[in-house]
Amino acid sequence: MIKIAMQILFLFWIVAFSRDTFAAKTNQAVYEDPFDQAAGGASLTRATQSAALFANPALLRYGGEFHRWFGSTFHFLVNQESIETVRSLSKGGEGDQGSAVAEAALNTPVRVGWASTIGYLNTYGGFQVFSRFEPDVRGRRYGETGLPEIELQTESYNGAILGFSLPTPVRWLSLGVSAKYLMANEKSESFEVSDLEAMSGLATTAVEGFSSLNTGIGKDVGALLFFQGRTLDLRLAYKIDDVGGTALSGSQEFSEIKQVSSAGVGVTWHSAYNALHLSLDVRDLNGAYEEELFKRTYYGAKLLLAEYIGLAYGYYQGYPCYGIEMDIILMRLTLASLGRELGRGPETEARRMYTFGFAIGF
Repeated sequence: MIKIAMQILFLFWIVAFSRDTFAAKTNQAVYEDPFDQAAGGASLTRATQSAALFANPALLRYGGEFHRWFGSTFHFLVNQESIETVRSLSKGGEGDQGSAVAEAALNTPVRVGWASTIGYLNTYGGFQVFSRFEPDVRGRRYGETGLPEIELQTESYNGAILGFSLPTPVRWLSLGVSAKYLMANEKSESFEVSDLEAMSGLATTAVEGFSSLNTGIGKDVGALLFFQGRTLDLRLAYKIDDVGGTALSGSQEFSEIKQVSSAGVGVTWHSAYNALHLSLDVRDLNGAYEEELFKRTYYGAKLLLAEYIGLAYGYYQGYPCYGIEMDIILMRLTLASLGRELGRGPETEARRMYTFGFAIGF
């Protein structure tokens, strides 16, 4: 079983760093916390502490005490079909494993991934180093050549982000700015099933492919209106990601991340220790990526109990999502499930993914 899993990951590794591929950037942020995703991904008005700088730098000001977060996070994701594929392959013999992997890929889509951050945040600013890698494989019985094909896609984002909360004349207005250094690529490539046995010959390309990651420096700005009441709060947010567009050096197929404008609204009912936050985000208001509304709309709820347990439910790109988070002194554990649409239309290339995450810090 371990051998089969390593073979599948090797295919992912090859395509992740191979050449002659094309970009598929969407309105999604370069990094999202799994608990925020479980609440529908609507994080412009409220985000998990460790992900506030990615969601909206204007959130930094409303963190309570001076110190917000110091620590690291890691989460791993896998789709249901991946689990079933590895399980079915493990029941087979030691015959032609390449053919077995190809047949499994043609029948079921497979997606795995991981992401991590480390950094420090306070009410005035902070920094984070981050990494996210999500490969995806799916089969087509009859490809462009008329033969069965396997299409491999990857999303790879690595780098660092530095942000600050700007002073304003009134307490109910917060402004924030951030700059991020990116090493990124989104790639897709197809292979005929008959060529899978020659995959090992691409190992050299995989090693050389480290240099194919594109690099650039992007700038984000955010604003947040925060009207606080005794038991009811209202938040309105606006953010511009990649102001003026982020130019990337490297592969010509992935040379720019487009400027995206987004807006959000959030309402919070709270007591001294409990809170219910409802939020709605609409991203890419300027239509930079020409995506349908369902892929740009995120909404959901977070219920925080005694500051130690969080429950989340929402809709992420039109698919239901849910999760739970537990704060155990210096460790935070998260379990989440969400759907994501990889195609341009609803129910085109949907993935149901499960995420396990943990954070160590305070």
